[in-house]
Amino acid sequence: MKVCVGCRQIKDNDQFHKKKQTKDGFDYYCKTCKAVSKVKYLISIGENVNEARFKAVFNGLSSVAKKVFDAVPRDTYWTSGRIANELSKAHGSNPEMNILKGCLNTLIQHGLVIEGTPGTFAKVAITKKIVKIKEIEDKQTQQMEIKMTAKEVNAFDAIREIAIKFMDTAKVINQLASEIDVKLSDVEKEMADNVKDTEKLKQLQSLLKSLG
Repeated sequence: MKVCVGCRQIKDNDQFHKKKQTKDGFDYYCKTCKAVSKVKYLISIGENVNEARFKAVFNGLSSVAKKVFDAVPRDTYWTSGRIANELSKAHGSNPEMNILKGCLNTLIQHGLVIEGTPGTFAKVAITKKIVKIKEIEDKQTQQMEIKMTAKEVNAFDAIREIAIKFMDTAKVINQLASEIDVKLSDVEKEMADNVKDTEKLKQLQSLLKSLG
């Protein structure tokens, strides 16, 4: 068990990415918080695409998809409704919403548009070189870890250890409860046997009296 420093929830270790640099071998942030943070990070810097690749992909798009791409903002995120309004302003008309969403999905698949929070979209940044996702993740991790002080790490490690001890104690309690149930069952059986023996003794005494 481990406490995530992002959401502050106690989660199983398999909910964290492995990380050799940490004391317990797992990341400080759970997988969910890492994913959310990555989206926020990409929003802040703009995910990049190689210029040559952009031209190759863009030239292969349909005319409608190109218009949709032109209407998508670069420095902020818009909903599909706002993008439709921009298309209407620029061209006097806009495609049906299902066609618009289809174009946005195509642009996302080709890496020309990214989706921030669900239903919001922005263009990628066009650069001279390809920025690998691994480089983005490494930079993101560095920025996140700088914000954490040694005191915070120690505090959460202490909480994690307490949580583990609590779980161990709960297991011991459950084991003791099971053992008590077994012992009670044995006692009940023994008492039932004693009752049967007492009844047999009374029957024997009655028989002896009748013979006398």
